[in-house]
Amino acid sequence: RKVPTESDIENINEGGFFEPGPEPGKSSHLDSFKSSKKQFVQVDSVGGTILYVKSNVHKDGAIFPPMYLIGTSWYTEGYDGIETEGICILAKSLGYNCW
Repeated sequence: RKVPTESDIENINEGGFFEPGPEPGKSSHLDSFKSSKKQFVQVDSVGGTILYVKSNVHKDGAIFPPMYLIGTSWYTEGYDGIETEGICILAKSLGYNCW
């Protein structure tokens, strides 16, 4: 994930905005799997194009969170996500994987 710089943190503390997201160069996009022989690829999260979810995942409590889920401080490994990215985070905490 992108980590805010010291000036970003100062801006946040003054009521400004920092947009979290993937760290440049560390994310894979769908087109990078075109040459793969695999039919399915396990992922950490997905963007909202089309998403199939087993009904049991929702029955067990996973939702599309309307707010950011933040799983750590900025300077340690963790996760952040909203909506489609967030449901993968919640599903993993319930023992499911996203493919």
